[in-house]
Amino acid sequence: MVGKVFAGISGRTLVVSHDRTFLDNVAERILEMEGGCLHEFKGNYSKYLAQKEIQVLTDTRAYEAQQKYIETQEAYIRRFKAGIKSKMARGRQSQLDRLERLDAPVQNEEFELRLPKATESAERVLVLDKLKVGYGQNVLLDDINLLLKSGEKVAILGPNGSGKTTFLKTNFATDSCFRR
Repeated sequence: MVGKVFAGISGRTLVVSHDRTFLDNVAERILEMEGGCLHEFKGNYSKYLAQKEIQVLTDTRAYEAQQKYIETQEAYIRRFKAGIKSKMARGRQSQLDRLERLDAPVQNEEFELRLPKATESAERVLVLDKLKVGYGQNVLLDDINLLLKSGEKVAILGPNGSGKTTFLKTNFATDSCFRR
């Protein structure tokens, strides 16, 4: 249900979650931090996993092929460095010196993220004044007043069917049937 609320929000939303099903339902892009870079993948989480697997395989094969090439060239250079083919060996050494080396693919990297302190937001983050929540004649909550200030945190708790998702939908106006 929360995924439907996010899907109805216009604009950009950053979601951090460990729930793969939720990410499959709401994500349109996946941003991954790896190797000191931010990589973008289009699609939901399942598509990201498929794209990532192909990328890792491609990067690994390219790295291994380059390492094999370097090894072959270095063996040739060592073998013919001081012989009849020394000029060719020097040429190959020059090629190796100019070769842009691929980094080994990153696997299971750990990192520490340090973000600068966020700029101050508005003092009043959310103001609800006499809010009515429900569908048609079925009013779940009536006359709700709430002031949420910057830095405050709120949890929405209640049993299944008590109106938590409806409350969120009402506040983000994702459905024209909701009252405000």
